[in-house]
Amino acid sequence: MTIGLDNAGRRFESMMTTVGGFPFVGDVQAMDEGKVPSYDYSDPRLILRVRHLCPVNTGSMIIDPAGRRFLLANHDAPSDYNQVHYRTHRLFHMATSVLWEREVQELDTLTKLQKGIGRQALANIWVLIERVTREPPGGQMGVKEQVRQVITNEDIQLGDIIDKMVVKRLDTVLGVNLAEIQ
Repeated sequence: MTIGLDNAGRRFESMMTTVGGFPFVGDVQAMDEGKVPSYDYSDPRLILRVRHLCPVNTGSMIIDPAGRRFLLANHDAPSDYNQVHYRTHRLFHMATSVLWEREVQELDTLTKLQKGIGRQALANIWVLIERVTREPPGGQMGVKEQVRQVITNEDIQLGDIIDKMVVKRLDTVLGVNLAEIQ
């Protein structure tokens, strides 16, 4: 086999699978984040490099050769001379399986307002839970709140309960769901 630009990196590829069992090959590399502060205990950021026609996409959940689960997010699709040779996805390590619940409501016949009647368990989901910012805890006022950031590919909503904490903010970043829970 001749080695050209389109296949030079194939010797570093590993066999991986999607959570659904579909096999594919890719190369996991560390992202350069510069100097990370000593109080940051989050997992190192990784990227997955796959061939441009590989059927895994943003939002897919994969399993690497070590058995770890990762969620694929948008990153880049480098090209030269108007030809895409490979795609890269940012990897989020889905290290925790937690309970996802939603508050069930019904219409109060007297007040005609919605009232909560309990929680409904939707599923156990794989998530990455981190601190909201990469700053020392405490803040200027000294008030400590347990606020966490959750990354997932599930269609969560405001007010949902994830790991016994309520979803307060919700956004889509890099093609995956980013929630702030408290």
